[in-house]
Amino acid sequence: MRSKPARRHYLGLALAVALSFPIGMTQGAAQTAPRISAANVVAANASVPGDYRFGPGDRLRITVYGETALTGEYAITSGGLISFPLIGDVEAGNRTRGEIQATIHDRLAAGYLNDPRVAVEVVDFRNFYVLGEVNKPGEYPYRPNISLEQAVATAGGFTYRASHKKILVRHNNEDSYHPVPDDRSNPLMLLPGDTVKVGERFF
Repeated sequence: MRSKPARRHYLGLALAVALSFPIGMTQGAAQTAPRISAANVVAANASVPGDYRFGPGDRLRITVYGETALTGEYAITSGGLISFPLIGDVEAGNRTRGEIQATIHDRLAAGYLNDPRVAVEVVDFRNFYVLGEVNKPGEYPYRPNISLEQAVATAGGFTYRASHKKILVRHNNEDSYHPVPDDRSNPLMLLPGDTVKVGERFF
């Protein structure tokens, strides 16, 4: 059983969390995307390099240990932000998992919690794109460890006009495309938000 001071702290925190959301909006209202399996969450986090920088469309699970009112899933908005209870908007776009964790920890520790323990996990990634000479060009849900060949297959495969030697890739945080090497003995793995562009061959 909590002591009276502990109960007062808990009730005060719960009230502050409730008041930090707009009227008529609950924490769950910001997490409308379907949940994926625990196994896929594990695979997703295992596939994320430490220097991966998140962006709009990525969805995170943020855990503040011992504070269930603060723990939940948060989608990064088109402006690169997540709206977090108590501390408001947090910059998440173009930031690594460690940077997001540190920011939330520091802001919670500045007057709300004593030495909060924060963990950030990936729940779902932004989409990737396949354009050019494929049968179904467009936007597709990213899945961990997807290769260039699998991405092209997802987009319906090459058209008869496609040049297998004119394939370009642009990462989400880059301005220009890079040619894919002809030697693909080692599969090229895509990252969330990547764009694949398949060129046309000349007969």
